Amino acid sequence: MKICSGQIKYLVAILELSNGSKNVRGVDISKYLEVTRPSVTKMLKCLASSNLIDENFSYGVNLTDEGLEVATKFHKQYRYIYIFFFNMLKLSEKEAREQALEFISSFPIETSTKFSVLVRNTIKRQQQKNDR
Repeated sequence: MKICSGQIKYLVAILELSNGSKNVRGVDISKYLEVTRPSVTKMLKCLASSNLIDENFSYGVNLTDEGLEVATKFHKQYRYIYIFFFNMLKLSEKEAREQALEFISSFPIETSTKFSVLVRNTIKRQQQKNDR
């Protein structure tokens, strides 16, 4: 399945906002991504038609099993790239989130994966060095 950059941002946002629960409100997605409510509704319809979220999202957005699998794949990359921007480049939390979302949705998946692995390995090396 081909996932567009907008879908990646929304899937990661939904996973971030779900925080262990299933329901995410459209207004929360709107605030998180700084987009209009009509834009959220339009993308949610697109995600529902791709079977990435449940079709009935009027009272909350729930990822389908397929949506959770796709979101988790991108979210892993997002977290490490976010850490890079926040901890290493010292961007603000908001800037780090925005830049990390932009990065994973703009670059090819292979590039995002390689970069997130590089960051993860760097963090592990730093932790091992600090443990000594």
